[in-house]
Amino acid sequence: MKYRNWIVAAIVGLLAYSGAKIIGQSAWNAWQFSDSNVARVFDQEMRQSPFMVALSEAYPAEWADFRADMIAKIRDRTDSSADIAAAGHAFSRNFMLSKASIVASAPSQNLQAMIASEEQLLNYLQSVNVSLCADYAMVGLGPSAEISKEGRRFLEEAAVSRLRAIVAAEANPQSRPAMSAADVDALTMAMRKAGAAGEAVEGFASGDISRLSETEKCATAVHMYRALEALPSDRADRIIAEISSAAGTTAAE
Repeated sequence: MKYRNWIVAAIVGLLAYSGAKIIGQSAWNAWQFSDSNVARVFDQEMRQSPFMVALSEAYPAEWADFRADMIAKIRDRTDSSADIAAAGHAFSRNFMLSKASIVASAPSQNLQAMIASEEQLLNYLQSVNVSLCADYAMVGLGPSAEISKEGRRFLEEAAVSRLRAIVAAEANPQSRPAMSAADVDALTMAMRKAGAAGEAVEGFASGDISRLSETEKCATAVHMYRALEALPSDRADRIIAEISSAAGTTAAE
């Protein structure tokens, strides 16, 4: 299906949001005092991120390794503050991508919550910064992205929602039929009904979005999620399950 290239690119962006509060100067400067102070300030900063708190609770072993590595980098000054922030982003991005295919077997209520939170986030980004919206939908936001406190709240909610879907899928995996051509046709029709421009829908269906502007890429992602919310839940579940699974496969290649 030609749509697949586009939709995989989009979902990798959505899956990849780190959720992490960028490690700030407080942790970076804490090395001047003591090792215990570095750990204390690092933990304080991470507690400001609901996603990172949820990640630490759901996957304590992975979190412990990440925490130890970050604290050592800050203490030893082996990397710049920008490099450390990038490492924090890379950890959570890679973790979420490594779990992408698991989302496909999440219970319906988790998939529906995930769709709703990501639509809310995209609606917000579209209203304040089309460029950020397009970046988020296509490739994800990097650690240097400038986003408001309100925007970060939406990002955190979307990231936590997806993490909850991963946890639920691992605890109680669900089987569902594969997405069909009829499902894709229903999605593109719903996107048109939601207001997507014909050219954007054609680019979506063909897998070629290169000719679309940032505004159109952002709008296409927004309309895709509005369409998913409008579809019957079982159909929307099959679609989001398929594209999540495809994104996981793509990330592993």
